[in-house]
Amino acid sequence: CGTGIAAILLGPLVAVPVAVVALLLQALFLAHGGLSTLGANVLAMGIAGSFAAYGCFRLLRHFGTGLAVAGFGAGLAADWATYLATSAELALGLRGSESFFPLFGTIALAFIPTQLPLGIVEGAMTAGVVVMLSRKRPDLLVKMKILKAEEARI
Repeated sequence: CGTGIAAILLGPLVAVPVAVVALLLQALFLAHGGLSTLGANVLAMGIAGSFAAYGCFRLLRHFGTGLAVAGFGAGLAADWATYLATSAELALGLRGSESFFPLFGTIALAFIPTQLPLGIVEGAMTAGVVVMLSRKRPDLLVKMKILKAEEARI
């Protein structure tokens, strides 16, 4: 979805409105979700995805992992957090008088066949973009405090 790379490059607070615009365009022109689910989609992808990606990237970089690994982790976290949040939203909406957690687990497990591989693809793409930027424009990543000056090959 691009939430991970947006959160890395712009920070989660700016990535959320970026996600809102992307989701609005998808709802209006691609019939993806529609306007009635825009709030739920923003909560899941925009908020949960952005903050998970940013937190994962910063945490991995803090512990000394390279850009590729941190970028991969951020993309993966963005995708999986989005679908965990979606699972929670669906479980809250469907549970009735039943307990939340069994339904949440069932819904989350139902997402695994599609979201496990898509999360890996999203992680690989996010890692690729971060690494490409570090090679082509390391000065931008240094300016954005994503890359330390001593790591950049300027």
